[in-house]
Amino acid sequence: RVSSPAPTRVTDGNGAPPTSAPHRNGNGNGSASVRTPRRSGPSEEEFFRRDWVPVADPAPGFSRRRIVLSWVFSLLAIEAGAYYMWWRLGTIGDTGVLGWAFYGAELTNYIMFSLTAALMLVRPRWRSGPPGPPRGTLDVFVTVAGEPVEVVEQTLLAALRIEYPHKTYLLNDGRMARKENWREIEQLAERHGVVCFTRTRGARGKAGNLNYALARTEGEFVACIDADHRADSDFAHWLLGYLQDESVAFVATPQQFDLKYPDRLGSREPMFYGLVQPAKDRAGVAFSCGNGVIYRREALDDIDGFSEWSLVEDLHTSYELHAAGWNSVYHPIPHTIGETPETAAGFVRQRMLWATDSLRLFFRDNPLRKKGLGWMRRLHYFQTTGSYLAVLAQSLFIIGPALYLIFGMPVMQPDSPRDYFLHTSVFFVPLIITLILWTGLRNALWAMQIQMYLAPV
Repeated sequence: RVSSPAPTRVTDGNGAPPTSAPHRNGNGNGSASVRTPRRSGPSEEEFFRRDWVPVADPAPGFSRRRIVLSWVFSLLAIEAGAYYMWWRLGTIGDTGVLGWAFYGAELTNYIMFSLTAALMLVRPRWRSGPPGPPRGTLDVFVTVAGEPVEVVEQTLLAALRIEYPHKTYLLNDGRMARKENWREIEQLAERHGVVCFTRTRGARGKAGNLNYALARTEGEFVACIDADHRADSDFAHWLLGYLQDESVAFVATPQQFDLKYPDRLGSREPMFYGLVQPAKDRAGVAFSCGNGVIYRREALDDIDGFSEWSLVEDLHTSYELHAAGWNSVYHPIPHTIGETPETAAGFVRQRMLWATDSLRLFFRDNPLRKKGLGWMRRLHYFQTTGSYLAVLAQSLFIIGPALYLIFGMPVMQPDSPRDYFLHTSVFFVPLIITLILWTGLRNALWAMQIQMYLAPV
């Protein structure tokens, strides 16, 4: 452990909040001086003396053959699905409201699949690394809101070991969140010579915590790391180089988890991180997942800081940055590793939060009406936020058979089981093959299972 002078403990309320920049989003007022925190990592002279050598191609891209096959079967599935939906319209008969609702659920899922497939047909971009060496001043924010002290300490130590000149800050929101261990977090920061921001007012949530620190720091770039994720030592080496392009607002990375058990809940999300985000990157619209991301301070200033409008800050902040004309970059290699819900209950709570936030954006600030977004970006955000409606509609797929078997209420009236089998096979066979090509057999099965499991959520 590197010894250093005791840090400045930054508080507000009774402790008179220090500040070095104007506040944003209503996070308090007043001013005072803050001692400059210890700069972590090698000195600038030591770092920039090194040769910058990018790795040839570490990106997990698809083979050309697999990409072509996925295009072929995606188009087949879209065309076959259109035929299937036309045929299904003639099987509604006198099934009434239930039959029309079931057809509506199928149609919603077909539309969302077609949109997703169409966006995937624009070849995803799997980057091999930044175009040049890292430059600029960097602040590293470790956000804390009641996580165990021993977990936060491991995250903090990893942040201090990042091999790039930077300043590390501990954003202690435990007091605002009424967590009992907020004083222990301050003591942890003191032991390691790190400035700790502990606030007592302002907007609640992670966005408020980030904005409080943003107004009191001055690095050109800001890295956000969750309290339970540990950054690689080469974190800045790989990400900062992308920000030499002055149109880029932030660089996002995939999430990686240290799982004690097999990934039965699918937290790694291979389709999202391996295909969806690279496809969005092609349109310059990959969005932040909140952790393992580096923002340009100038871009954040352009939208008045991290968004406090939504339940979680990452998606809506990305949304506002893209609407303001900024681009983003998705680096397909994870450079942090951390924890994720390991129980079904924890998993559901997490997804409930994401779904609520996305649907709130869909209904209150719909991408199709968002000023500043080009048509391709509108479609990408419509797919991101509207996909939850498609999963919601799948609830009818769960209860449909039960309604027929128990109450004799049909959801469709085909001529015969054979007729139904022939028409569904034409659609479902290329659909399933497309999913397998996108994610692999095991992941495709998991994706279908998890979607059905989360439908009521």
